[in-house]
Amino acid sequence: MQEVRVQCNWGQWTAVQEMHQLLCAGFVTKACTPDSTQRVSDLILEKRFITFDELENATGLSCGTLHTIIHQDLKMKKICAQWVPHSLTIVQKQKHVETCQQLLQLFSVDLVEFFEHLITVN
Repeated sequence: MQEVRVQCNWGQWTAVQEMHQLLCAGFVTKACTPDSTQRVSDLILEKRFITFDELENATGLSCGTLHTIIHQDLKMKKICAQWVPHSLTIVQKQKHVETCQQLLQLFSVDLVEFFEHLITVN
């Protein structure tokens, strides 16, 4: 099977995905190996703001293969130009619960002081 490299941006990605599905129906991608998945994961965790172009240059994998690894295998998505896990781990969920309980406790003790020390980020 001949490799076709597609230069894409996010706006064109849906058409590329549909074309990829039509062209590759029934084929197993040889590039999506546990080794390449781990390599992509390491690069993303090392530099959360890494771009598809940088990943392509560092790994030699195509845009479609990187998309499959990132979104299907690693279950990550890009938020505010930073790659983050799509779903939280049990430890992360527990930390959120503990933080919320601490905030509720502070809120119930002194409402004025609570809002004086609360910092929000949009």
